[in-house]
Amino acid sequence: MTEPFENAASINLLHDSTIIIAIGLPIYAKFALGDVWLSTLPAFLRLLITNTVVLAVLLAVVLHVGVNVGLGEDESGGSSESKNLKMK
Repeated sequence: MTEPFENAASINLLHDSTIIIAIGLPIYAKFALGDVWLSTLPAFLRLLITNTVVLAVLLAVVLHVGVNVGLGEDESGGSSESKNLKMK
């Protein structure tokens, strides 16, 4: 029964990192870097840096894959080690 909550810390890390970066980077880019520098970037890169929704979605996907690979989980959600123990 506790299996869905095994990786609660990694899920919280994923959510917190995504929110902090997605909110902080566009504010930093607009105020610290300035419009002149942003206007020199290609359209996609400018969208990625200044739009919180696009940044949050892409970061969530990348961080989710990174956390799953780092923890050794397969696509079904459980770790490969726990599945090997259940099979024995």
